[in-house]
Amino acid sequence: MLKQHSRISSRWHGNWRRKARLLLPAKERRNSLSKAKVLRDQSITEFGMPSLEHKHPGAILEKNFNQDIAVIERTAYEKGFSAGEEAGYVVGEEKALMLLERLEGIFTEMKELKKKVLTEVQPQVFALSMAMARKILRDEIRQNPEVIINLIKAAMEKIERTGTITIKINPALKELISDHKPELLAIHPEIRFDTDPSIPLAGPLVVGPEEEVITDFESQLTNLLEDLGEDIGNNNA
Repeated sequence: MLKQHSRISSRWHGNWRRKARLLLPAKERRNSLSKAKVLRDQSITEFGMPSLEHKHPGAILEKNFNQDIAVIERTAYEKGFSAGEEAGYVVGEEKALMLLERLEGIFTEMKELKKKVLTEVQPQVFALSMAMARKILRDEIRQNPEVIINLIKAAMEKIERTGTITIKINPALKELISDHKPELLAIHPEIRFDTDPSIPLAGPLVVGPEEEVITDFESQLTNLLEDLGEDIGNNNA
């Protein structure tokens, strides 16, 4: 009887509350419903799902594992970098040695090429030098014929002047010699002049009692350049 009475009483109170809410104005009824929802939400918050702030042990293990992996990777990278750096130094040194050897080879080839060029070009340079020198001297004699008189004087002073000195000249120089004859007789009074077409125009021949002097500048120039060429050849050898 008591249980039945309790159920009836609970049912009656529940019906009465619903009726009371229905009798309330619409606005107050909505507020009442909202409060009830809030209360239910609060009760759920208080007694519902556990807080997400608590970290699962598996997450901690995973984080530690990732950190260990990062340390291992960093260590391996540093070791690999050091090994690579050392290997790079070795390779660089080998390349430098190879470059030095190549440079030495190039220098040797250049020296050999220089000798070869000098040997092949020297005759051409010699001939060109002689041609230029002859042209310069011929132009000088053509403009200043008195140069020939100076050559004869120099030759007379070199030989022994104890007898007759013979001066052989090209016929084209006869007038020039006549103009400067007093200057020549002042050096030696016994002089004989002979004309010979085979004598070079710029090369009178001075003949003493025991020796003769060639004043031909072209012959002297040739001898000089030949001696110079021999010296150059000896230096290149």
